[in-house]
Amino acid sequence: MALITPELKEQMAKVGVLHLATASKAGVPNVAPMGAVLVEDDKVLIANNFMNKTMANILENPQVSVLVWSRDIGNCFQLKGTAEIMKDTEEHQKMRDMLEAKKPGAYPCHDLVVISVKEIFTCMPGQNLHHSFTIGISSRSDPTGPICPIRASSPEYANEYISPVLI
Repeated sequence: MALITPELKEQMAKVGVLHLATASKAGVPNVAPMGAVLVEDDKVLIANNFMNKTMANILENPQVSVLVWSRDIGNCFQLKGTAEIMKDTEEHQKMRDMLEAKKPGAYPCHDLVVISVKEIFTCMPGQNLHHSFTIGISSRSDPTGPICPIRASSPEYANEYISPVLI
């Protein structure tokens, strides 16, 4: 079953600019807006036009997160996965062609970041929930590891993770 549903793909297109979070090997974070994005199956393809810090981080630490949020879509998602850098592939050429058609000569698309999405979390707390959260504590002996998922206390989102927090 595909993680990225047609509805989510549509919302990603409507948002237009996604935010890509990376971290160096030492854990120094970087978040950058991404506008040159394609979604194919459970992969997010992002053109490397001018992303020096982002690319350096991916080379050191391929674990990334993409935030999909806009008031216009009325929803918020975080996609987590592993990034790899590709060049001179069919997908890279597809991205170059798309960018060239959009604005000839403006985007170099040096190479392509391909994110294999492994998890998707909602980050919407639900109606009138901005003050009310419950925290499900997990111990380090828990098979899920040292992650403490924060869950919304609204019945609408009661079984959906808002974001994982290290404990």
